[in-house]
Amino acid sequence: MKCALAVFVLLSASLATAAVPGAKVLGVDVDAHKGTATIHLLNASGKDISAYVLSFDAAYANGHTDHTEILVDLLPLMMTMVEQAPGSSLNNGSFRAAEARDEVENLPTGTGNPLTRAEAAVIVAVYVDRTVDAQSDAALERVVALRRGIALARSESADVIYKATTSRGQAHPSAVAADGVREILLRRKTDHTGESVTELLSIVDDMVRAPAEAAELGLGERDYLTGYATKATARGSTALAQAQIRREP
Repeated sequence: MKCALAVFVLLSASLATAAVPGAKVLGVDVDAHKGTATIHLLNASGKDISAYVLSFDAAYANGHTDHTEILVDLLPLMMTMVEQAPGSSLNNGSFRAAEARDEVENLPTGTGNPLTRAEAAVIVAVYVDRTVDAQSDAALERVVALRRGIALARSESADVIYKATTSRGQAHPSAVAADGVREILLRRKTDHTGESVTELLSIVDDMVRAPAEAAELGLGERDYLTGYATKATARGSTALAQAQIRREP
């Protein structure tokens, strides 16, 4: 089963926001030739982080500036690691307490207007225990919406896949499942539930690959799909639970 290892979302924003205390930006290294900014982060919270949002400002040689927000959700990676090692901790794959990590932001190059300076701050830190430090309610809500979208996509797809396994006269029930997920995808595009779309596209791709994956594992296709749907249900439940975020008192 192919799943996203982490979710990175670049969002437009209008104003910079103060940093949260639990996650710190130690510095930003700019490579004008490559058009990259490497953001050096430290988890100083004492707890494991499952998602964070960066406020990012870039300045160019001609004086132009850009401000964006970068949402990084590690929950997909964390859930994948639990699937690979049943019974293991959801903390695996998170941004661990006292750990340092880098985020590399790719910026436009070749315009004759090189990047000269970049600054970043962590404005939302969501912890594995579902508490949060947030300086931006709007940015926090985007994390919640993303996770609810994953939960919705996984739970709806699981129902379709389970039904496909009971279809008779079908040599490849995965094709029935793929069509069913495509119908969900069309509805989500129509009702602008954009947070589900990327997840649904990944599930469609998984259904297309299902016959080959099943054969590689030595499983019948229906058995493979049943296992996939079971994992999808669990993944949806975890994503929904991790969307229930509370501020620390």
